[in-house]
Amino acid sequence: MSEVVTTNGSLPVGIDDDEFVKAAMGNKGFTKDEGTIPFMRVMQPLSPQVGTIPGVTAGGYLNLATNKFEKELLVIPVDVRWNYTEWSAPQGEGGQFVMDWGSNESGWQEKCAGDQKFAYQPITTDGHVILKARHFYIFSIDEIGDYERSIFPMYATSLKIAKVWSTMLQYAPKVQTSRGMMTPAYFYYTYHLSLEEQKNAKGRWFVPKVTANIIDNKYQTVFDLPNGRAIWEAAVKLRSDLDSGEAKAAAQEGSGDDTY
Repeated sequence: MSEVVTTNGSLPVGIDDDEFVKAAMGNKGFTKDEGTIPFMRVMQPLSPQVGTIPGVTAGGYLNLATNKFEKELLVIPVDVRWNYTEWSAPQGEGGQFVMDWGSNESGWQEKCAGDQKFAYQPITTDGHVILKARHFYIFSIDEIGDYERSIFPMYATSLKIAKVWSTMLQYAPKVQTSRGMMTPAYFYYTYHLSLEEQKNAKGRWFVPKVTANIIDNKYQTVFDLPNGRAIWEAAVKLRSDLDSGEAKAAAQEGSGDDTY
């Protein structure tokens, strides 16, 4: 019998192990549409959720599905993928969502002419804008080992931060295995997501900051966390579900004001 993992390490009072396992095994699962992954967004001064959802302020992270708001996050990245979306106008300028191209770069390029196929912010022949983003599929983890999965998109100027994080993953400390020294899975090490405030004559905004979770000169792994083994197994499954198409992004939100 597999181990039952709960946030406090034991079953609730009033239910025995066999009853719990039998009920759990009766779960029928969910369809692909029901298994969508919500977005995590940086809250900016003009984000529509600021002032409308209690406790949400500029300078924090908001899970758009659960409305859970945090100033900082402890995360593991499960996967990183390019994502391309098509908008009727640039984000922040009233553009309406047109289409999610996923990672299909050649698809949207067929709608562009000449150098626009390789532009920083391509314009299609019908005047639409292609938004390039790096999607980090993450688990945000609390102090007792509970976690939420989400997609953290980085685009526009934050693509520089995405490149920094990607480099950190690529050159993460290697681990000795039976096959020699290996770079571990992205979700082996843990990371902090904080925010830095930026200002200019036009106003202020917040940009992500990614740092490795290091304590006493040691990189902290997912197995150093409460419930670490279960989190690791959930990450392995999510990556498999992404590869097979069993998991996908939630519907795109409006362009909003969280461009950075």
